[in-house]
Amino acid sequence: QASKKRLTHYSQHCFFAALGTETHMAGSAVVVTVRGVSGGTLELHMNPGCTIKDVKCRISEEWKIPSECQTLILGTSVLTDETPSASIGDLNALFVSMIISLDRICEKLGESDPEVKQKALCILSELGLKGGEASILAASTCLSDPDEDVREAAVATLAKVARRGDKFASASVAPLLSHRIDIVRAAAVQGLACVAEKGDSAVIEALICCLGDAEQLVREVSLEALESLAQKGDERVVIAAMQCLKDPKTNVRTAALSVLGSVAEVGEQRAIDAASLCMQDKQDSVKMAGMWLLVKVAPAGGEIPVQALLQCVADQNRNVRKAALETMAQLKQRCKPACTPVA
Repeated sequence: QASKKRLTHYSQHCFFAALGTETHMAGSAVVVTVRGVSGGTLELHMNPGCTIKDVKCRISEEWKIPSECQTLILGTSVLTDETPSASIGDLNALFVSMIISLDRICEKLGESDPEVKQKALCILSELGLKGGEASILAASTCLSDPDEDVREAAVATLAKVARRGDKFASASVAPLLSHRIDIVRAAAVQGLACVAEKGDSAVIEALICCLGDAEQLVREVSLEALESLAQKGDERVVIAAMQCLKDPKTNVRTAALSVLGSVAEVGEQRAIDAASLCMQDKQDSVKMAGMWLLVKVAPAGGEIPVQALLQCVADQNRNVRKAALETMAQLKQRCKPACTPVA
């Protein structure tokens, strides 16, 4: 309920421009000249029988503001979509104010139909940054929706309505990291990955904490988020990813190897050792991820764990054997093939 009050507050006060709109007849067309406070003008040639909804559609085409987010006001009266422009165009000069309002969007987001919510989120995405904090709050609220498609749409919308590094966006999403439902926590992680600035220390610390979550999904998406946000050589992330190589879930281990490949520096011995160890894993996907990591971090002229690679060459799985041969071919020209394993 507190979120709804904040949403209403932002919706009422977040506006894009006050527009002076002059309407007059030019032959068989209604010419509407829209003047923005920034100094720009927009001249629309409308049919005499057009309605306010038609005017909003044209404004949407020109200024990329969805008609559902526009409110046109004459004096103290809100003009309804069905109002014919001719009925208010008798004056020589008609001045109308337009504000961006999310009232209609919030109503749709409050409905029970997931498809209605998804369409509303799509409209927010179209509005983009113009919706300000109101749009961010609306999208972040949907991260806790029970419907998976709505949550995914909310994550995608956050990427459109917030600039990367937006502190308000991060603060709106972060509390959901401790939500009682695991799929909501996972959605919050994905939301943070969309809005946090690369290298944001506080966000990275929060994501590292999520690696201890009881649910595999949360651990997996947290590793994916760390891979996209961590700076090269971030010691905290390297250590956290190394710990995840002990995870009982295959997908978490492969995600951890992917993080090491992106964050560990070339020549990082811990990463090389991890690659060698994972090439002996019981799961084929982990073995191949270990080989991929080795290609990423093995330094020019450095030793490579030949023994582990030879074991993969003799593996029962055809894909593992193929990956091992390709890995050896890639490393042959820049690495020293050691006779003894490095592990």
